[in-house]
Amino acid sequence: MSTYVSTTIVLVAMVAAFVISSLLLKSPDISLAIAATVAVCFGCGFGWTDSLPRVLVEGLFVNLDIALLFIAASIFVNIYSKTGAIDVVTRKIVSRVSNKWILLAIMGVMMIIPGALTGAGSISIFVLGSTTVVSAMGLSKKKTAAFVFMFAIMSAAAPPVNLWAMMIASGCDIPYVGFDVPLLAPLTVCALFTIIFLGWGSKPKPKEEILAQLPEAPKMSAWRI
Repeated sequence: MSTYVSTTIVLVAMVAAFVISSLLLKSPDISLAIAATVAVCFGCGFGWTDSLPRVLVEGLFVNLDIALLFIAASIFVNIYSKTGAIDVVTRKIVSRVSNKWILLAIMGVMMIIPGALTGAGSISIFVLGSTTVVSAMGLSKKKTAAFVFMFAIMSAAAPPVNLWAMMIASGCDIPYVGFDVPLLAPLTVCALFTIIFLGWGSKPKPKEEILAQLPEAPKMSAWRI
């Protein structure tokens, strides 16, 4: 049997396993694992490898360190949010900063930090919830959604945790070192452009009205924050 035919058979088996697993289990992650397992089993049948357990373990756990990093960072950020520290920081920033551009820039940085620590942009939206402050800067609903969306994307790509770059480095067997500046430089340009483009021409609401819309924050010292 030619390599082309055997490879095609493995591909068809993978696709079939993924489709069937997705329909039955409704979980793309588990379906991918099942599809990979089917591919390895077919590969063993064609004589591509003689060590099925080793290939399964190495393949399924090659990104275990990245997964543990993502889980641990997500737990940390969510616990930090539940303490009310983020609400305290947001209220202090709004009460002390009057310039619209500086406030938008700070909100952008605060949105980037959770995603940069976890590698997931959705964490920035769920944890921070900066839509109140951003919309209070005079941005329309569409521009507020665009602001949150863009900074959520940038937070996922921001260093130190960029899951895409980490997975590429892991797949290529190269160390995840020296990515900070190459990732941070274009993100800074994109962030500044987003702030200027979306914030241009908007008129912020009075500071008292913004503070009234923010959730009440517990009393907390700077050391506890």
